[in-house]
Amino acid sequence: MGWGIKILLFFLLLVTIGYRAWILSFLILLCFVVPRLFRRRPRMAVVVDRPQKSGVLLRGSKRTLVGCFLVLLSVAAVVAGGRWSPVAIACAGILLIFSRRIANSRWLAGLEPVSESILLSRSSVPLHWVSVSEVKLSTKNVAKALAMLDDELVIAARGETHLFLILKEFAFSRSAAEEGILKRLRRINALTAPRGAFLLPLDSDQAARLLKLSLARVDIEDSDWPVSLESAPLNFLILKPKGGFVESIGGYLIDDEGDKPLLPLAWKRLKVEPLLLETFESLEKMIDWPAGDAVSSMLAGLFAAKGDVGDALQIVGKNSHTTLTVRVLSSPGIELSRVQLRALARVYPDVNR
Repeated sequence: MGWGIKILLFFLLLVTIGYRAWILSFLILLCFVVPRLFRRRPRMAVVVDRPQKSGVLLRGSKRTLVGCFLVLLSVAAVVAGGRWSPVAIACAGILLIFSRRIANSRWLAGLEPVSESILLSRSSVPLHWVSVSEVKLSTKNVAKALAMLDDELVIAARGETHLFLILKEFAFSRSAAEEGILKRLRRINALTAPRGAFLLPLDSDQAARLLKLSLARVDIEDSDWPVSLESAPLNFLILKPKGGFVESIGGYLIDDEGDKPLLPLAWKRLKVEPLLLETFESLEKMIDWPAGDAVSSMLAGLFAAKGDVGDALQIVGKNSHTTLTVRVLSSPGIELSRVQLRALARVYPDVNR
């Protein structure tokens, strides 16, 4: 929603409030509130210095202030003689105030794979979509390669270490969600690929198998969390960066395969937010980062094609109706699903073209 539409809706909101058309006011407010309940826009620049926020109200202050405004508006609606509109507006305000806790609740974490897509949909929030991409490395300097991330990163260290990027998107349709996710993946890949970190989108079935785990939460001490991570018996870690800092983390121990895919949560909010670069350097003491392999070599060749993805990719085998074997230049053949192949063709063209 552009600024022009926002300004127009704001003036319409003032008019409807003046005429006490509370239902219309509520519907207009939803246009502002709903898209921000579960969406966080990515910011690519690394913030060098950011003052630490103190107090509960300052965290998520925009949502809190808008929520309080809605609650006060509901009181005004009661004074004006409204019956149902005050209840609806107050519920929207309370929902916005507590949106972070609601979004992080376990009953909202269930996921369902979307067929022929890279998307997973939330069982309880059908307008909220999730995508998982594996981060394939061809560098040992992981801190430098991933220090600009502003989306949740999962580090799974059961046996071999694997890194996964989780993107979330709010959209009213599957096509709009997939378009938004692919555009964000393309921008992120344009930043990380030159530093040796390449994104491989997973199709919905692969992502569902990855997240179909039974996870036991591991306590992490806030005062000295790097030492706590080194001593804690965990093999599944999720980081939630924001503006170059780590806002929250979540440590888990993989028990077994779960009943259904669940979205892991970065449940531990850090009082002092460390630099993402510093966090990666601390993790290097306890994690052996994955080395480059045939897939990272193929993705490096695909990125080097600079937009000529069709010419760079070669299909060398059809394994089934869902998978193909492809290669780039002289790289070994890699088995990919058709969904992944379509996503790569959208993610790897030169972002400036």
